[in-house]
Amino acid sequence: DLGAAETAEKKATFPALRPWLIEELAQLEADRRGSQDMSLVAYRINNFGQSARVKRYELPGSVVRLVRRSLTARFRPVWDLLSRRGQRGNSQNRFYEVLWDLPDGVGRLVRQVLLPAVEAVPDALPPSWWEWCAMMLEEVVWVEPRRVELIRTLGDALAEEVRSQNDRRLLDQVRRGDRYGAVRALLIRVSGRRLGRGEGPLLGLDDFLTVFEEGDAATRLDWRLAWDLVSLRLLERLYETGWVREHRDALTAATEEETSDQEEE
Repeated sequence: DLGAAETAEKKATFPALRPWLIEELAQLEADRRGSQDMSLVAYRINNFGQSARVKRYELPGSVVRLVRRSLTARFRPVWDLLSRRGQRGNSQNRFYEVLWDLPDGVGRLVRQVLLPAVEAVPDALPPSWWEWCAMMLEEVVWVEPRRVELIRTLGDALAEEVRSQNDRRLLDQVRRGDRYGAVRALLIRVSGRRLGRGEGPLLGLDDFLTVFEEGDAATRLDWRLAWDLVSLRLLERLYETGWVREHRDALTAATEEETSDQEEE
């Protein structure tokens, strides 16, 4: 339990308090002074005239553990990439801010931080990228490992379809999928083409249900978030195979249109 308001007020003002606290937490972990599991609770106290207000911020223990593990040698490249991409000024960091909203804010993390980070990488992602994503989903959002693995499998299959068929249109359709019916129809069409070539479908029925329709509210993983994670893995795999380096324009054009759509929203 960390009552951080008095110290933080000297260095940061709302809404920059939460990013500053993440920076302090990361420094503690980097210095190996945070060896025990803990949650982080901070209080911001305002006292203007006769009006006094106290605002409470809480970072769950699961997120603190995520920060700790992210600063190990294996995952530090991922943490550094996300920290750089999240920076929005001297005191603002979108990545640090959204950590405070986990696990419920996992959709924001994927759409506003992870996907833009992947799209902006010029050459290659850290080798532990998907492993970090899986760790976050399983340990913070409590998504079943089987579901995480099926999301990875589907992303890999779609990436191979894009790469082997040089299907830029499919890449665009995956990244623009925003309606459940359209996504389901796309998977059926691609599976049909694969069957015509003597290959297996992208997903069997049971696996499709596991990825997009199973689970309860506690998983915080709706079909749209599952699809965003599939897109995330697809892009990572295209980086791994070198396809993105040869077709950067296909990624750039779609990214610019997505950014425009987000600004309109």
